[in-house]
Order: sequence, then structure tokens, then C-alpha cells
Amino acid sequence: MTNSLYDQLHQSRFSVALLRDVALPIALGRDHTNLEYWLGKQIARQLPVSNEDQLPVIAAQADFGTLTITHDRRASITGTLTGPVVTGRLAQAATPSFALETGWLAQEWQMLTGVFTEATYSIQKGQVLISLHQDAKETLTATEQTHAEPITPLQTSADQPQS
Repeated sequence: MTNSLYDQLHQSRFSVALLRDVALPIALGRDHTNLEYWLGKQIARQLPVSNEDQLPVIAAQADFGTLTITHDRRASITGTLTGPVVTGRLAQAATPSFALETGWLAQEWQMLTGVFTEATYSIQKGQVLISLHQDAKETLTATEQTHAEPITPLQTSADQPQS
């Protein structure tokens, strides 16, 4: 590890940045993006939310960034991650992956709506855009839904979404 990388990681939330942007890609190998997406889905299954309003709170607590969900007229849903966490990761990592966050949001949305959901992300103008893709024809049966009890996140002033 170079001193420059160490200095950059140390100035951020060191342990999270170290795991996300250094250890996971090394441990998971060249398929790390696909595996991170799957891990995000598994995390959502373990910690399901009960409503859309809880998503930004959990995103902030998980250090994913400030999450804003937008719906447009074409029934398209986009999650936008912004804030210091995102800006820092974009500046520090050569090719940061936001696949974990993308998989997490796709699975949470699927569990909230009962419709099969996949997602993709892109980085544009210093923010991460997560596009949720649903097919209304692919509704889930009760046996395909998660059976974990929805969580109720505790929101502190530090967890308030930042602009």
C-alpha cells in the first residue's frame, strides 16, 4: 500500500473504505462487481425495510451516501447517491464499485413492491445513479418474498440525509 493511498483512506472512514475499495476487490477477484451486487441483495434480505421512507436512513447508516429516490412519468425509478461518502470514494478509488449499494436497493425495492427488480448503476457528475428495472408481469409469490421481519431503523441527527 502506498503512503498516498494510506493517507487518502485514513482521512476517510478508514475501515469501511479499506474493506469496500481494497479488500473486497482483492478477495473476490475480477468478478467482484457481480459478487458485490449479490452481497447487496443478501444484505437487503437480512435487513428488509417496511417502507420507502426508510431507505435513505439505512443508506446513510450503512455509509452508502445520501439516497434520493425519484419516480418519473414512465414508471421508471432512480436512486441517486450523493454526499461526502460518494465524493470521497470517487476521488480515492481508481474504479470504485457501487454494485453493493445497487444490489441492496434492487432487493429492497423488490421486497417493497412484490415485483421482480434488477438494477444497474452509472456514475455521472459526481453522483451515482441507480436505475431500477421492473417487469410488472413478474410479480413474486408469497413463497418468493423474504420472511425476515422488517427492521425499524433508528434515525439520529447524524443519519439525516445531507444535501
